Parts: sequence; structure tokens; C-alpha cells
Amino acid sequence: MEKSDDPLLQPVAKRYPDHQWLLKAGLVSAVLIGFGRAVIQTWDMFYNNWKENPLFKDLRETREAAKKTLSDQIQTRGMSYKDISHEMKTIENTWSAAFNKRLLEKTGIESEGPWGRIKGTWQRFDSLGNHTKPKIVFGTVLTTAAAVAGYMLMNQNSSMKRDMHSMQDRLAEDRHNKSR
Repeated sequence: MEKSDDPLLQPVAKRYPDHQWLLKAGLVSAVLIGFGRAVIQTWDMFYNNWKENPLFKDLRETREAAKKTLSDQIQTRGMSYKDISHEMKTIENTWSAAFNKRLLEKTGIESEGPWGRIKGTWQRFDSLGNHTKPKIVFGTVLTTAAAVAGYMLMNQNSSMKRDMHSMQDRLAEDRHNKSR
């Protein structure tokens, strides 16, 4: 076996690959998760504030009647999971489309299409009260700060390992030069 085949004599970069791309992907993912959490929380809080509003009473009653009819069908004749799932999806999609249509007609808050969802998210956030906005913002800032801190710790650990391996290479090279 030649010396160059010995794994310990290989360069550090070959023995310990650099995983900086993984750290950066982790940072981007964590920031996107924090932002996604804020968007979901905004939509949920808005929906919870408006779902019992008299403006949507007839839609809510129609939805509940459809769910009751489905329950009766399940009890009387039985249904497969696939059929139940399909029927529930139909009921919920019908409810959501009607809710979003009325919301746009009566309040001007958008919900459809990519730009409509982005604009609608801001409109929903803007319509929330002063007691709920800080909850969303604080949670997002906290999540993002934790993600950035985690990234910094992992990056520091990675840098320290790289420095340590570089030092090992220099020491191995010095030993090799002295042995000549």
C-alpha cells in the first residue's frame, strides 16, 4: 500500500467534505418556516374571527346540513373511506369557495389566485386587531431569530472543524517534511 492511498494522508477536503450548502439550506428553510407560520396563523385567526359572523350564517348552515346528510348516509347505508373522504372534500371546497366569494364581495378581501392570496394575507393581517398582530409578529421574529441563531451555531461549529482539519493537514505536512 502506498502512502497516498492511506486515508489519513489524504487532504482534509477529501476526508471531510464541506457541508456549507447544507447549512445555508437549513437557514433558508428555517426562515421560510417562520414566515409560513405567520401566514398560516394570520389566515387561521382571521377565519376564527369571522366564521361565526352573521354575514356567513347561511353558508355555515348549508355546510352543517351537508355534513349532517353525509353522517346520515354513513349510518344508514355505510360508505367506504374513499367515498366519505371525497364527499367531505366536496363539502369543504364548496364552503370555502362560497366563503371566499362573499368575503370578496362584501369586504374586498381577496383569496383566489397567487397574487390574490398574497394580497389577501396582507388584508387579513391588516384587519386583525392590535391585540393579535403582535402575537403573530412576535412569534415570527422569535422563530426566525431561533433559526438564525441555530444557523450561526452550526456555521461556527463547521468553521471550527474546518480550522481543526486544516491544522491537522499542516501538522501532517510538517511531519512529512521533517521525516525526509
